[in-house]
Order: sequence, then C-alpha cells, then structure tokens
Amino acid sequence: MIFVEDFLSINQNLVDFRHSLERGTGDAILAARQCRDNALIPEILRACRIARGDDPQCEGHRAVYLVDIIFSLAKPQELVSKLLGMFRRTQCSGWDLNQYFELLCEIYRRTANPAIPKLIEGKYLNINRAESSSFGEEALVKSMGLAGLKIVAQTRGGFLVGEDQWESNSLVVFTESLHPEVNVKEELTRWSESNEQILRYFNCVFSEDSSLSARNESKLPVLDSIIINIDALRVVPASPRDVNSLSDSDVECLAVAFRGETNRLRAEKYLRIFSHRKYPFEFEDIFKWAVKRPLAADRLVEFACKSLGKFHDDAIRNLAIRKLDSRHNVDSYIYLLTSNYADGDGVRLRKFVDECRSYQSVHDLCWPIVDIYNHGDFSDCKVPLEKLYYRMNCGICREKVVAILKDRNLLTPRMIAEIQHDSYEGIREIGKKVKQDLDGKT
Repeated sequence: MIFVEDFLSINQNLVDFRHSLERGTGDAILAARQCRDNALIPEILRACRIARGDDPQCEGHRAVYLVDIIFSLAKPQELVSKLLGMFRRTQCSGWDLNQYFELLCEIYRRTANPAIPKLIEGKYLNINRAESSSFGEEALVKSMGLAGLKIVAQTRGGFLVGEDQWESNSLVVFTESLHPEVNVKEELTRWSESNEQILRYFNCVFSEDSSLSARNESKLPVLDSIIINIDALRVVPASPRDVNSLSDSDVECLAVAFRGETNRLRAEKYLRIFSHRKYPFEFEDIFKWAVKRPLAADRLVEFACKSLGKFHDDAIRNLAIRKLDSRHNVDSYIYLLTSNYADGDGVRLRKFVDECRSYQSVHDLCWPIVDIYNHGDFSDCKVPLEKLYYRMNCGICREKVVAILKDRNLLTPRMIAEIQHDSYEGIREIGKKVKQDLDGKT
C-alpha cells in the first residue's frame, strides 16, 4: 500500500516549518525527510532550545519528536554535534532545561554516545535548584542507571537538613520501573551506610508520607472539604477526581446551597462543580448568573455558561446566539451551544477559529468546541475541528480533536500521515492504530 508521502505535497518554506515545530505537528518530520541541505538546522535548534508546548508540565517534553526530526535529516550527526555544544553552553532553566535533558537522553538511547551521560551529570550538578527543582534526575537514571540515582540521592540529601523535611519517592519508583531486576532500596541502604547525605535522602524517601498521594490525602470527606473550600473562596474548590467522586445526593446538597447564594465569588465556586456534574434543579437558577456582566477578576460567566450548556432550551440557544454575535467573550458563551447546537453552527465555529490571533485564543476555543462535538454527532464538525488541529500548539487538546475526527472517519490522508509523527504520544498512538487498520484492509 502506498501510504504516507504519496498523499502529500510538502513544499513548506521555513516559516511554515517553524510554525509546524511550534505546534508539534507531524508535517515537520515529513518536511525534514525531504530536505537535502542544512536549511532547516537553525529552526530545529531553536525548537530544541525552547519547550514549545502550551503547558509543558502537563503535556510533557517533545524530545522524541525533535530527535525524530533530527534523524530524519540526510546528515543528522552534524545537528547532534551542534546540539551537544549548545547544551554545554546554555544557561536556561525550567521546562526549557528539562527538554534539553530529555533530548540528550533520547539521543543517547539511539547513539550510545559515551560523552552524553557525563554531560548530563555536569549540567545537573550545576543547575539552580530554586529554579529547576528536580529537572535532570530522571535523565541521570535513564543514562547512568543506579549510578545516576546515587548522584541524585547525594545531591538531594545535601539539602535535606533539619526537621520536617520531605522528599518524594517518585524517582525511586521510576528507577525500579527501569531496573526491576535490582532491589533499589537495598542499594540505597548500602550507600547510606557510608554517606550521610544519602542517609538523609533514604530516611525522607522511605518515610510513611513520602508518596505524593499520601502527602496530598485529605482527612475530611470530599463533600465537607469542598464546602470549606467554597466558603474560603479557594480558586479551585475541588479537583476533577473529587468532583467525579461525589454521589448524586452530594451534588444535590451543593445545589441546595447554591440556590440561595447571592455572593458572586462563591457562586463561581459552585458553578465550577456544576460545569462537571449536571445541576439537578431548574436551569433558571444558573441562567441568572450566565447573563451577568463578565469581569476580568473572576470566571463566573464562563462556568455559568458551561453549566448551563448541559441543558436544552430555546432560551439558552437564544442567549447563545445573541452573545456570540456580539463577538465578546466567545470562549465562554460558546459553551451554551453544547446541548443547543443547530445546523449551520459549524460555519459560525469555523469563523471564530479563523478570527483567533494567538495560540492561547485558539486553545480557549478548543475546549468548548470539543465539548460540543463530543456531545453530538453533527455532520458539519469536520471543518471547525480541522481548523483547530492546524492552529493549536497544545498536544493534549489536539489529541481530543484527532480522536473525534478518527471516530467519525473524517481524518484526511494528510492528517493520517502527520499524526503518526506528532509531538504528543497519545496522538502518535492514534496514528499507529489508524495505519494498522488501513494496512489491514489492503
């Protein structure tokens, strides 16, 4: 079967290539395969220096994607040498530094270059802990195994002085996952017998509350904790996991309290809950908040619209059309269409995406549009979703878009080729499954 490049016309100029790298889409790799000179090297190096995802902490690094691009070039070693030199000289921090570490690990996995582990170690020992926290720790374990863990244990133990110190056990768990044949705790015990810093690390890691789940576990019932957080005007009164764990009677209890609420800030906290769990009483209780004036200081109207969108009524659709036609706060009012969508609304959504002028504005529209098309199988969803796919830099959201297009058999040949090489692992998995299905039909 002829599958990938034959369906494509890859004549990207450098600006197009740069935008592909910023988004993290697979067309960048397909373009690199066609390049027979060094024209793309500056753009690739720029992408390696800066973590481009919308939220690298949630989305993760793009090391596999970027190294795939590097090794798609005719002469990848030239770029690898430039990248190693750049890493030696760089003074970056935060998620940019984390991406550097992961890039070197991925290159080491493919090349076994003996200089890379020492390069990672040297950078790790000299980073600013206040700015970069635990960055580089997993990279040391990946590239050096137990020797890397020992370096981390000694380094971290040097900071664990005094009472009430806490250290996550996550790196130990990670090491065990890579080396199941080794008893990591026994190794740390042996090292700690002759090293005070490792001993402090050992004692903190293997304390009763060393796991993140134990440290974050609430002693209160979830409903009581949410009520306290609402009264205290906590920005986020409950995690999605806690909201999903509420019983129907718990949700009704919160709804009764919300009915009598007059304070705008507290009302927003309740509406955050009802944006995930449908409000059990009449929608008019929410409608009165959705028509309030939006303020920059809160997100009341956004969560009111998201909660109200779970109900179907002509009054809600009329409000949606009136507000959306005003072109103000589109990303909030668009939620009203979730259960009130009509033929022709796809044109309206496409125009909203076209009018976006930044990755952030596209990202803000993605959530409600995905909610709408997950709620109903509408025939005009293809164009708005394709517009989102080609204009967003968030892999997490792009995966939601790709999943809908796949489920409705709306992926184009070009997108099928691209998603196999996307920066986000979840999208690559979808691409792999689609290709397998297509190959199985031939």
